[in-house]
Amino acid sequence: MRFVMKRLRLVCIFIAAFSPSIAFGGVRHFTFLYEAPTSAPGSLELENWITWKRISGPDRSDEVDFRHELEYGVTDRFQVSVYLADWFYENAQERSGFSYSNSAIELIYNLTNPVDDLIGLSIYGEIKGDDRLIELESKLIAQKNLGPLILAYNATLEAVWEGKDLDEREGEFAQAVGASYEISPRICFSRVARRRKDKKSFCRAEHLISQRKLVYDGHRSRTSDQHGK
Repeated sequence: MRFVMKRLRLVCIFIAAFSPSIAFGGVRHFTFLYEAPTSAPGSLELENWITWKRISGPDRSDEVDFRHELEYGVTDRFQVSVYLADWFYENAQERSGFSYSNSAIELIYNLTNPVDDLIGLSIYGEIKGDDRLIELESKLIAQKNLGPLILAYNATLEAVWEGKDLDEREGEFAQAVGASYEISPRICFSRVARRRKDKKSFCRAEHLISQRKLVYDGHRSRTSDQHGK
């Protein structure tokens, strides 16, 4: 009976997260790649993100991560986003319940336009934290629109301090490039490749991730699959 109740609770969480009455968001050509244009001045947008993680086997567990982002266009070039709360629901053998993760603020300033100028450029800054975490992230965002084709590039530098005394430090430099083609006003096809360099206690590792997407959001479709190594 307890197992059935846990499953029912998990299903209810998914229904609430995907409910049209609470999930709002604008059209994006890429899921993990930022674009140069910013929100229109005075516009306010709420985006809800959900990620489901499952571990199989004897230690089987489910974790559902949530993120609620409030995005506001301050001027025609400046955008502010507040991640109200990153939190998650965990359903494991030893424990079950909700936990708060962290909150963040994100700033994007647009320098040039991807349609009218040779290349569209924006700069990005994010501060994330809680009582055991401080994370600083900066990006250079480049984009060029060529009719239905959109080309985008992100260069990201990230620094993380975590732990009880914030004595655990990590750094990462990542690059991502993507292309999106608008097939119709409601459908676009996108592909993204990302390369990362991690630095953890003087050890380095490199990763290359490739993604292909097409996801439907009610106004536009974009479907997706991804692979990495």
